[in-house]
Amino acid sequence: MAILSAITALLTISVVFNLLLTIGVIKRLREHTGLIEEMQGRRMDPGLSVGDEIGEFDEVSLQGDRLTPETIGERDTIVAFFSTDCHPCKEKVPSFVEFVRNQGLNPRDVLAVVVGDEAQPFTSQLLPVARVATEEINGAISRAFRVRFFPTVVRVGSMDGRVVVKETNIRLEPASSSL
Repeated sequence: MAILSAITALLTISVVFNLLLTIGVIKRLREHTGLIEEMQGRRMDPGLSVGDEIGEFDEVSLQGDRLTPETIGERDTIVAFFSTDCHPCKEKVPSFVEFVRNQGLNPRDVLAVVVGDEAQPFTSQLLPVARVATEEINGAISRAFRVRFFPTVVRVGSMDGRVVVKETNIRLEPASSSL
């Protein structure tokens, strides 16, 4: 009987200890979940949303065109941001060029902004299909569009006399068809 009581006491202590550990783990997981969500929220902030007005800038494209919110917002314009330090950007530039060609867009309706040093590999691909501007990290155009990550592709246009973002989820890849 004494052995049975000892085993019962030992199991009770073990269960209570396990319960306390489980409660501690759950509490810690909730804290970590909150931290992860906070970090993802900061990292995934797309900057401008549909309907947001773009900020002010006054730059010149490599072709010599003046670039301001008014000059790019005269007609709907696709604006793409690529960074020379971004591996996905290097992969997306050819897709972007193909997208512009497949859509039959006039180069005046497309603006490509290349951010960083060594922009030539990007600009040589983009010049035939778009007005191209280069700038340093956090340059005037990137600040006006509140670019947070690369690549970023948006469509802007005039709405009620303001130049605003009209679309942010522009898919460069053609939609796959199921047979």
